[in-house]
Amino acid sequence: MSNILADLVELAQFAADVHKNPRTIHRWTAQKNGLPFVKLGDKRLVHLPTARSWILARMHRPNPESQTEGVIAMVCSDANLASIKARQRRHDRR
Repeated sequence: MSNILADLVELAQFAADVHKNPRTIHRWTAQKNGLPFVKLGDKRLVHLPTARSWILARMHRPNPESQTEGVIAMVCSDANLASIKARQRRHDRR
């Protein structure tokens, strides 16, 4: 017989698993779109597959193009920046 609560862990255990303070996890659950949890009696339980999805949905992916332009803009004048961007566009077309 399978355990219906097999994928659920208490907040303290979840906090230990993700190397965070339990207060941090409580804050996550209190946020507007926070970490989903199940409340059974006085215990809060985290569903691991749902928590994994919640964490992965917050993954940051830097945009290398915008970062490059920012660095170029800091070291170049406007005229030089325009010619650099034009060369970059020609290079990207190849």
